[in-house]
Amino acid sequence: DNVASFKAGHSFTVAGKQYYDTSQSINLLVSSNRYGHVFYATQNKGLAILPSSYIDKNSKHLTKTLEETVDADDTANNDNVSDENDIYYAPFMSTNNSYVPIWLALNSDETILSVLLSDENNWMIILYDVIKLIQMIDNSTLCSMSFSDSVGGTIHSLAWNPVINNLFALMDGSGSVYTYEYDTNIKTIKNSGKSEQNEDNACLCWSPKGKHLVVANYDGSIQLYETNMKLGNAYPTANPNSSAICVNILWLSAKTFLFGYCNSDIDDTENNLDNNEENFYLLSATYEKHKNTSKILIYNDLFFDVDSSSSDIQGRYFFSSITDWKVIFCGLTKSAKVNVLGGNELSPPIDRAFEGLQNGYLFYVPTYKDLKLKKLFFGLQCNED
Repeated sequence: DNVASFKAGHSFTVAGKQYYDTSQSINLLVSSNRYGHVFYATQNKGLAILPSSYIDKNSKHLTKTLEETVDADDTANNDNVSDENDIYYAPFMSTNNSYVPIWLALNSDETILSVLLSDENNWMIILYDVIKLIQMIDNSTLCSMSFSDSVGGTIHSLAWNPVINNLFALMDGSGSVYTYEYDTNIKTIKNSGKSEQNEDNACLCWSPKGKHLVVANYDGSIQLYETNMKLGNAYPTANPNSSAICVNILWLSAKTFLFGYCNSDIDDTENNLDNNEENFYLLSATYEKHKNTSKILIYNDLFFDVDSSSSDIQGRYFFSSITDWKVIFCGLTKSAKVNVLGGNELSPPIDRAFEGLQNGYLFYVPTYKDLKLKKLFFGLQCNED
């Protein structure tokens, strides 16, 4: 009975089709509710910065069943894309444009925006002053750091501590987890901890109070680390399906975690794309105190509206949350849409979902806190062979 049901949403086009290596995890959009702006990473124009009020004005309504198709390369009907008056583009690097944006994240007080970029052989993170970005001040860069000698292959995940505003964690492709601190006095990033390499590690998140870093394995088992990467408690997988792969995790509250799973290789275009309800789902697990048992709820009514035109799109699954409102965003590139679950939708389900077309879209859902309406955002981009 606790399966989410989704109705409709809104979309807003901010960028054309984006191309990414499907082995790389991505997170290309963040929203600052504190400052009322959205940041979206594009490959050709840099960082798009736009006020949330502009999206409220120009977003288009979508229903659960899409009745018209938009060519991803056709921007003739997407007037918002060419409107330079409200969208400001900040280049990531003035001297080297071969770097591609991979991951955006805001620190806990939303004063720092981190942008992770990559070229064929190197990784780089750039920290920006959010206020200066919004005010379009040129010297908005706080500092940058290269990871070329310290990370393996790809980056799986990056997350700022929700309480400590200068601390973030990063997982590389070899399964090593690092914690870094930004020194505001000398404006440098320094390593503060590292776990041993473990190729079974899939993703990470922070506890709501920022005291622990959670690392999930591909089977859904989890380990809790302190901020100095000292190992604490560990929990076995709560998923009864041993063939499923954990692709993301959120710590919701107390001992309740939300896992994203896929049942098969999401890059396998031979799969029947209409069966995404069988291939992708969310699992909520509440672990009993001092026990390794858990109560679980499975949400599989998440993906729909996949047609033959999507068959050339490589799949990628991702989600994140806005901590204050506990809103979860889910995305799947094969079906080219994003779902939004409200915090109460997990028990019992009540909210709504958003879906997109095969292009770069923004999505929002209104939510209330202290009787004030807020807008929350997430983004989706598609890939081709």
